[in-house]
Amino acid sequence: MPQALDAGLPVLAEKPIALRAATARSYLAAGHAVSVGYNRRFYHTVAQLKRRVDDGGLKSVDVTISEDLAALAKRHGPEILRHVLAFSSAHTLDLVRYLFGELKVAEMREYREPKTAPFSSYNGMLIRLDGTPVFLHLNADDPSPAGLRCRFDDGTAWVLAPLERLTV
Repeated sequence: MPQALDAGLPVLAEKPIALRAATARSYLAAGHAVSVGYNRRFYHTVAQLKRRVDDGGLKSVDVTISEDLAALAKRHGPEILRHVLAFSSAHTLDLVRYLFGELKVAEMREYREPKTAPFSSYNGMLIRLDGTPVFLHLNADDPSPAGLRCRFDDGTAWVLAPLERLTV
């Protein structure tokens, strides 16, 4: 990232631009213009769901993120486990923020299991500004399919699972 920024050209970074907030702030403090984007925001299925959410009537949301830690460690080395939230979960968490706006943590439980260290699982409830609950399930090796399930007051459930496919 430093080499790309020092080239003096516009940079679009799909992943987080740094693994530490202080490093990202140093890039910005140095006057670098940085746009950080996640391509899932531009999927047709996400645009459809965004329009439906914006129409109102959202009752609740389930967000399931399952990380295959063994596969990630094999592909990228064991050090990646310290950075899983930034490395792979960031896409889904960005999508949640994009679709549902600002969220406040109502309750969150961290679960550390010796066999998945240093990765921590998180389960809890976030709240949209309008009071709608968003339940987060971020677990190692969860057999549930990763995705988003949105329940609406018209009796429909809009499901992105995998995140590229929408089922109503």
